[in-house]
Formats: sequence, structure tokens, C-alpha cells
Amino acid sequence: MGVNNFIEAMTRNFPLERVHLNTNIREIQLSGKGQYSLITSDGQQLYFDHIVFAVDGQEILRLWHPKLLSVEEKEIIEHLKTTKNIAVLHSDVLLTTRISRSAYIYNVATSSHQHRHGDSTALKSCLTYNVNTLQGIPSSLFGPIFITLNPFIPPHPRFVQGIWEFTDPELRSETLHAQARLPSIQNKRGLSYGFRWTGRGFLEDSITAGLEIAVEHLGAKLPFEIDRQYPLDSSEPVSLNSGLKDHLVRVTLTLIRIYVQLLQLGLVLLGAIGTFFPGIRALFMRLNKIRVFKPV
Repeated sequence: MGVNNFIEAMTRNFPLERVHLNTNIREIQLSGKGQYSLITSDGQQLYFDHIVFAVDGQEILRLWHPKLLSVEEKEIIEHLKTTKNIAVLHSDVLLTTRISRSAYIYNVATSSHQHRHGDSTALKSCLTYNVNTLQGIPSSLFGPIFITLNPFIPPHPRFVQGIWEFTDPELRSETLHAQARLPSIQNKRGLSYGFRWTGRGFLEDSITAGLEIAVEHLGAKLPFEIDRQYPLDSSEPVSLNSGLKDHLVRVTLTLIRIYVQLLQLGLVLLGAIGTFFPGIRALFMRLNKIRVFKPV
């Protein structure tokens, strides 16, 4: 839902005939000097002088004819490895006994499997989120709600509400090396590359990469600055860059919070004093000129 809203907002002012959503590209061909032809699955030809690749490396290699890529481009792209993941939205409590009967937010299960060749083993993991606890949704409203990533055993189809497949950057030395070499082929021959693997693998990295390409490669003007993304192997901390105004607002909110907490504590103490020491309570009432009338 959020990504769809973002796409709609970004394309709102574009002419409808210039926007091609849900269009499958079958192949990319050279069409003259500095021109590219995109062949769609229904046979249409779309001509562009600049292409931005926002897909996995293997998908890029599939779209290009091998002879149209340089040796350096092919080496970098084929080493931008990704892993496939499956997310299942379901309500199968038999798969989530541990977290469905407790206040746990998530549960992690691991399993090792043997490679076909060699004696090495690889560790696989399965992660389940308790959406009721995570999002504060009472189970009495919609029943138990879970999201399981890469389930070892699929939930019963009766309890499945949705299934999604997606990819994440694969944390390998080859991927990190290819990521470091990516700037050497960026914006060359009218080709740009921007996806999750240009940063740390998050959706925000894809958006940031697209904005950087729009500004640095295509000359777009933005009404805001772009926070630069850091690669997977970067230890650069994320800075908040808070200004004086932000600090003043935070201090003010903190003082208000302390005042409210002290007020609540004072009311609790006054209530306790009135309960255990009725005489003191009567004294407070006289000081506040509060009269107590007894029924006749």
C-alpha cells in the first residue's frame, strides 16, 4: 500500500502516455547511437536514450544480450547476488504455538541442511512475527495474525491470506566487491543502476538510489536534500543532524513529560495520604475552603 502511494505521488504530474506501469520488458536492444529499444512482452517497442535498472542483477543480465555488455559491466552485475525470500500472511496457530500463546513479538527457528556437493552445511532461518502484539491489534477483532518469512512448513491454505516473494542482497564478499565497483559503470553509455543492493538492502535505499540517479545522472531538481546512503560494508554511523530548533522542541517536550509525571505522582501521594490519614485530608479540605456537609 505504501509503495503504491509513493509511485502514484511521483508520477502524478507526468503525462499518462509517458508512464507505463505493469509493463513486462522482454529484451533490451541497441537502436542507433545512444538509443535503446525496450521490447515489451506484447511486442511493443519503446525507445529511450537513458535506462535506469531497478531490478536484480540476474534480471539485468537476462534483459541484455551478452555481447552488448562490456566485460567490466558483466563482472559487476553478475556478482550483485540476491537471495529469494517468501513472506506469508496467515493465521495458522499450529505453526506458531510459542508466540500465539504469549506476548512474544517474534520467533526465530533455524535449521541446517547439507549441500549436495561437499560436507559443508548452510544455516537456514524462519522468522515469524506476531502482528497482534506488534501492531496492537486485538485477536478478538480479526483473530490471530502472523507473518512468517521463509517458512520451513507452509501454513494450511485455509489460513493463508497472502503470499509475497521478494529478494534481498546476499551478504557475500563478491557482492560487497561488486557494490564497491558499481560507480565505475554508473551513468556510462546512458545506463544507470539503482536498487536495494546499492545501499544496505532496504526499501529506503531503492528510493534514495532513484533520487540520486534523477539528480546526478538526469539533471533533476529537488526541493530537498538527499541523505546519502551507505553500502553494505560501511560502518559509517547514521547521523540525525538535529538543529537548534529540534533540540529546543525535544527539551520542551521532555520538561512537559516530567511535569505531567510529577503531577501524577503528587495526585497518587495525596490520595494515599487521604486514605491512611483522614485527619490530614480534612486539613487539606479546610485549607482549600471546601466544606463537607453531612446529611441530616
